Amino acid sequence: MGNKVKVSPAFFLIAAMSVLMIPLRWVAGVILAASVHEVCHCIAVYLCGGQVLSVALGAFGARIEAS
Repeated sequence: MGNKVKVSPAFFLIAAMSVLMIPLRWVAGVILAASVHEVCHCIAVYLCGGQVLSVALGAFGARIEAS
């Protein structure tokens, strides 16, 4: 069974609005930092013997479902 990544349309709306309002390099930096942050959460789950079931990106952040 593979992992699932769900992306809310609101995530894309917030990202598009951010690009229009602030410099692209800042938006890219924030997205990169948030991605690294969430990947480290997934690594921590695996190191503790768990399994990541899904990752959901929404307007208010990311949600990781683990077992």
